[in-house]
Amino acid sequence: MLIRDITLDACPSTMILDGLNQKLIKELDAIAPSALVSILGMTNLSLGSAAYPFVGGPTAKARLQAAISARGETLVVNSAYRTVAQQFLLFRMFHFGSSSRCGMTAVAKPGRSNHESGLALDIKNPLSWKTFLEIQGWKHLGPFDPPHYDFRGGTDLRKLGVKAFQSHWNKNNPGDKLPEPLDGLFGPETEKRLLKTPVSGF
Repeated sequence: MLIRDITLDACPSTMILDGLNQKLIKELDAIAPSALVSILGMTNLSLGSAAYPFVGGPTAKARLQAAISARGETLVVNSAYRTVAQQFLLFRMFHFGSSSRCGMTAVAKPGRSNHESGLALDIKNPLSWKTFLEIQGWKHLGPFDPPHYDFRGGTDLRKLGVKAFQSHWNKNNPGDKLPEPLDGLFGPETEKRLLKTPVSGF
């Protein structure tokens, strides 16, 4: 199945793209080793079923662990790092699906989401964590998006995430390459290729 063939009205989980996402995460790591830092195994951290266990840089991870340790309770993370493919699917569901926008109130354009930066979390019971996270630099977005926190001062991975897809495409489609050097920008040509990409990647 290609991304363009996903039935948007069914409000699919972004985990339908897990095969592609794993390849994009591996590609990003090849482009910028250690830019994505795993948060698996952190004390008192629980990940939702659709959350990839990465943040952008060791400082973001250390400050997150400090907030969790200070509270001494389990933090449930429902969304952390997102690939550009995940964000693209969410954007299409929000704008082109017909099921009340799948319960979402706003979705950033692909290439612009804070989740793609590696510096954003959506968490359970967000207000109960506000004091602990904000003292460590994780800023609550507020009523506009209550579960959402952004880390101030980490490594922004948005352009690298788009470049990871562009690289994955070019390696597997020598007859239809995006221009090189890759720019890491999500424009019409990148969108056209993403629509033609299998959900499992190449």
